[in-house]
Amino acid sequence: MLTAPNEGLYGTGSTLEIILTYREAVTVSGVPYLGITLGSGPDAETVHAVYSGTAGENGTALRFTYEVPAGLSALDGIVLDAQLSLPDGAAILYSGSSESAVTSFAIPDTSRVRIASVLPAIELAAGSGAGTTAEIAVTASAHGSAAGNTLTHLRWLVGSRTVVDFDGGTSGADLLAERTFTVRENRSYTVYAKDAAGNEAVGLITINSIVTPVYPFPVDQPPVKTDDEPGGTEERLYTLQLATGAERLEVEWTAQDLTALLRELDGRALASEPDGVWTLTLPKVTASALNPDSMLHVRTGLGDYLLPAALLQELDDQSYSEVRIALSEGSISERRGLQAAAAALGAEIQGQPLHLKVSAVIAGAERVQAEFDPALTLMMPRPAGPGHNQSFVARYDSVQGSFAYVPTSASSGEQDWTWRARSGGLYVILTYDRQFLDMEGSWAAEAVHQLASRLIVQGVDHENFAPKAPVTRAELTAMVVRALGLSTDAAGQTEFDDVDRGSWYAASLAVAVREGLVQGDAQGGFRPDASISRQEAAALLLRALQWVGPVPAAGSEQALHGFTDSDRIAPWARTILADAVSSGLLQGDPEGRLKPQASISRAEAAVMLVRLLEKTTSF
Repeated sequence: MLTAPNEGLYGTGSTLEIILTYREAVTVSGVPYLGITLGSGPDAETVHAVYSGTAGENGTALRFTYEVPAGLSALDGIVLDAQLSLPDGAAILYSGSSESAVTSFAIPDTSRVRIASVLPAIELAAGSGAGTTAEIAVTASAHGSAAGNTLTHLRWLVGSRTVVDFDGGTSGADLLAERTFTVRENRSYTVYAKDAAGNEAVGLITINSIVTPVYPFPVDQPPVKTDDEPGGTEERLYTLQLATGAERLEVEWTAQDLTALLRELDGRALASEPDGVWTLTLPKVTASALNPDSMLHVRTGLGDYLLPAALLQELDDQSYSEVRIALSEGSISERRGLQAAAAALGAEIQGQPLHLKVSAVIAGAERVQAEFDPALTLMMPRPAGPGHNQSFVARYDSVQGSFAYVPTSASSGEQDWTWRARSGGLYVILTYDRQFLDMEGSWAAEAVHQLASRLIVQGVDHENFAPKAPVTRAELTAMVVRALGLSTDAAGQTEFDDVDRGSWYAASLAVAVREGLVQGDAQGGFRPDASISRQEAAALLLRALQWVGPVPAAGSEQALHGFTDSDRIAPWARTILADAVSSGLLQGDPEGRLKPQASISRAEAAVMLVRLLEKTTSF
C-alpha cells in the first residue's frame, strides 16, 4: 500500500514523505526511487522521491523522501508514479528469498498535496524628496494565493541582512498590517517576508535622502569690489575654517592661492577638548574655485587627511552652501560597541579610533555623504610601542558589530598609517592572529594566516580552512571585495537570474559588478556556486589589479610558451593569462603546467590574493 504525503502546502526546504508498506518484510539494495509529476501538459516536470532507509535492512515500511527546492509550483497537486524505479544495482526482495517484491501499486489521491516553493515577492520604494525622515512603502505577496498560500510574516531590520537574521520571523519590527515604516538615518534596510508554505525572502533598500537640521556655521563673505566695478580694486578672497570646540583657524586665500596643486591647513596648535570633533568647513564658492587637480592637506590633533578638490567638485550639482569634513574618535556608544566587537573577535585595538564624516549643508540641513569618489586619504599616527606584524586598519560596522579590512600603505619605517577612504565611518587599528589546524605544514600556510588575520578569508568552521577544497565563483568574488576594502553598506542589488538577494554573498557581488570586477554569462546568470577555474580566477584578480592601478604592463604571448599545457588555455583567456603570468599573479606548478581549466583550490586562491595585495599595498 502506498501512503501519500500529508495534504497541505509545501515550500522551499519542505520534505515530501511517501511510505510504501508491504505485508511481508522486504530487503532493499541500491537506491530505488519514485517519480512525482508536478504540473500538467507541456510544463509538466518529473522529480524523484528517493529511498531514505538503510540498504540491507529488513522491514515492511519503506520511506521515500523528496526535499522541495526553491522555484517550483504545483498548485493543483502532484501525481505519483504507479511504478517504483530500480536503477542499476537496486532491488527489493522479500526477506529470506530471491523473489522480487511488488513494485507497482494503486495511486492515492494527491490533488491536495500542493507545492508552492516560489519565494515571496518584495518591492520597496521610498518617498521622493529630502527630509529628516524617509517613509518606505512595502509591497509584498505570496505565490499561490489561489491554493491558500498567504504571507504570515513581514518584518524589517536595519542594515543589509539575510533571512537567517530574522530567526524565522521572530526578529525585526512587524509590517504585516501597515506595510510602511519610517526611518531616520541614511543607510540600508532589509525587509523579510515569509509565507504559509514556509518560503522566506528578503528585499534591500538603501536610503540616502535624509538630512539632519543644523545651524550652519556662518562664514563671513563680505561683498568685494572687483576690477570691473566702478572704483573696484580689491582682489576677491576665499575663506575656509578648521574648528575644534571653541578654537578656530580661519584662512583667506586669493584666486592665485587656489591654483596651487597642494595647499596645507595645519590646525595642530588648536587646543582640542577631550572627545573633540575637528571640523573643516568650506563654503561652496571656495570649494568650486579650487584647482580640480589639487589636494588640500589638513592636519589635526587626531590625524591628517588629503582632501582632493575633485571630491568636492563632484558635489557641484547639489545646491549646497558648504561642505564639512569632520574627524573625531566616535561617540561613546560607538566606542563601547567597538570594544565589545573586538573582544568577541579575539582582536586587540591599537591606539584610538578615527571617525570620518563628509557632509554637505543643503537648505540649512546637513546631509551626510555615505560614499564618495575620488577617495579621501587618511593618515593616523602609529601607536607607541612595539610594532605588530598582524596589525591592520579596519572599518567598524556598528549595526552588524563587525570589522572589514582596509588596505593601507603603512610600512615598518613610516610613522603614520595611510589609507584611502571612499566612505565615512569608524576606522581603527586592530591586531588579530588567526590560525587553522588543517593549515599546519601546508605550502600555503603563511598566505592563509596573513589573509585570515586581516579578515579577508574565513574558515569552513572555527578550526579548519579546507585548503584543498575548490573555491566557488561567489567565494572568490567576496574574497577580492574584502581584499580591496570595498564597502558593501550601500551595495544595491544585482540582476542575475541565479543570485538570491538574501544570500550571504549578494552584497559583495553587487559591489563587484558595480566596480567592473565581475560579469555574468550570456544567459544572464552568474553561477555563484560553480567552482572557478584558474583562468577565470586570473581574470578576476587581474581586473582587481587594474582597479587599484596603475595598469600593469601588458604581457606577451611568449610568456605562455614555457608551459607544457598552454594549448589548453581558452582563446578568450590567452591575453589575460599572459598578463597574469607577466605580472606575477599566476605561476605554474613544478611540472611546468598552468592548468588553466582546473578548478582553483582555496589554498591557491589565498596565495594569489597575497600576490595581488603585495603589488598594491604594504601588505
